[in-house]
Amino acid sequence: MSVEITIRPHVCGGCPHCEAAAPEVFKVRGVVTIDGRFALSSTRGRVPLDMADAVIRAFKACPRGGISVRVVPPWLVK
Repeated sequence: MSVEITIRPHVCGGCPHCEAAAPEVFKVRGVVTIDGRFALSSTRGRVPLDMADAVIRAFKACPRGGISVRVVPPWLVK
């Protein structure tokens, strides 16, 4: 199984709480794009299930609710 993470760029405020909670998963690049949003290196990704605790900590730490998390069963993993 794996954990799928989705960052909603229109909600992300670029604060470092997710990176502080799970630096092995999240990297905030403090660069603001021309439309005023924060530059994200990726808005969707999967990590192994053994990293789920760190991802959940980051999810809970996000003050704007910009992170979505779901467990992906093995039969859905490509």
